Amino acid sequence: MLFSLKVLVLSAISCAYVQGEATPSCPDPVAISPCTCLLVSENLHLDCSSVASEEELETALRAEFPTKDFYLFGIYNNPNLKVIHKGIFHDLTFQVIEMKVGYLEEIEAGAFTGSALTLQEINLFNNEIRSFPFEEIESYLKLLSLEMTYNNVSSFPVIKSSTLQTLDLSKNPLMSFPADGLQHLPSLVNAMFQSCEISEVFSGTFAGLPSLNYVTLFSNNISFIPTNFIELHGEGAYVYLGINHIDTIEVGAFKGVSRVFDIDYNSLKTVEEEIWRPVLEAGAGLYLVGNPFECGSDINWLIQEPKFMKLLDPYAACANGTLLSDLQPPLWRGRY
Repeated sequence: MLFSLKVLVLSAISCAYVQGEATPSCPDPVAISPCTCLLVSENLHLDCSSVASEEELETALRAEFPTKDFYLFGIYNNPNLKVIHKGIFHDLTFQVIEMKVGYLEEIEAGAFTGSALTLQEINLFNNEIRSFPFEEIESYLKLLSLEMTYNNVSSFPVIKSSTLQTLDLSKNPLMSFPADGLQHLPSLVNAMFQSCEISEVFSGTFAGLPSLNYVTLFSNNISFIPTNFIELHGEGAYVYLGINHIDTIEVGAFKGVSRVFDIDYNSLKTVEEEIWRPVLEAGAGLYLVGNPFECGSDINWLIQEPKFMKLLDPYAACANGTLLSDLQPPLWRGRY
């Protein structure tokens, strides 16, 4: 009986110990000030938005942390930080790192590698980052999303990852886009390169990626689209190529677009059947506003198919302003 009682007591102590260890806890708030720690649904969030300098951030992160594994690290609207240094987080790990709306210029190599086994999302929206260790992405074994919109990355980086699903480098002055730029990202679903000053693209750039479902190259300087340029997969596949200078598209440029194809405000003069019939047959909405269509007999195939016309943006028009939906087939001469 006494033996059984001892076993029960020891078991209770053991369970309490295990439970205590499993429950995350924040450090002394004074020790980490001006950073703050918050427990949200058993997930620890560490916010260092109020630090006045890189030295103050380093001091706060040197404090004693009873729990090392955090869900989120955040810095928001901070005008004081320029560089995130190597080793800044010591032995702390994070699943999400957000540093948004600030003046960061550099993320040093080794700054995030302590979270290589846990990190799922990096969001560096709206900074001035020109230097980032893209070569380390391959070591982040759970990384799903890298979002660096509105920064100063000036050349297309080499990125390798077996897990990355979302890559957003919009609003960076990349200028060019290598043909093999995405070929080391087999799990990529969303590829976003809006307003990157890209003028030339190549065959195969967005092809051969088995999960790719969403591509935007909105507001660039592209004029020519080669064959085998974009190949999408799955339901709800989107392409956004609006506000470029596109005047020539090769047959076979697009495959698998099933939801929306936006090519508004470009320089197309015709809607070529070989290019666009497969898109419309897949049921994708086709947005063509702001193109100088000549509206000759070459678009009879389109205006004679009510099911296709229902998929067009109702404001798509000829160069003279006549809506495509108002054209009466057949058109016989070169222009409407």
